[in-house]
Amino acid sequence: MKLPIYQVDAFASEVFRGNPAAVVPYAEPLSTELMQSIAMENNLSETAFIQASGPGHYRIRWFTPAVEVDLCGHATLAAAWVVINELEPGLVRVLFDSGVGRLEVDARDGRLILDFPSRPPAPIGIEPALVEETLGLIMGPELQARMAAAAIARSRDFETRAFMRRAREVWADVVRRGRT
Repeated sequence: MKLPIYQVDAFASEVFRGNPAAVVPYAEPLSTELMQSIAMENNLSETAFIQASGPGHYRIRWFTPAVEVDLCGHATLAAAWVVINELEPGLVRVLFDSGVGRLEVDARDGRLILDFPSRPPAPIGIEPALVEETLGLIMGPELQARMAAAAIARSRDFETRAFMRRAREVWADVVRRGRT
């Protein structure tokens, strides 16, 4: 089976800028294992897999090199760019059905506009003592909300404790370099 693979730099108007994502349109069903293998081979932060279900209407799934994720904005925009510029030229709206619901992307004035779903902050399952130990700070509700998305996304790929230790190392490096 041959599959086209597009690499699109989202948030950019020229190559080697922005946030790259791979987009793989497909017609016949693909297994989750195959999608994961393709994403691992692409080795980009995300690979979007899109399957047409009607004109301007697609099913979308996103994979990192390690896991499937439930939502990815830049890969959705990349997928919309592929649909509007390569698969269905002239289209002004693309609908994507995903595990988190319907996503709509409109093409207006040379830009793509994504109606991104809102995810209000919520408590996460990381013990404050673990964060205090690894980052050396007290984690209040505001910091919990700021760190929730990053901690949840990374905890799927790595052991939570190892991720938090790495976060502390990165933060220490930033502070050492005076970029705070």
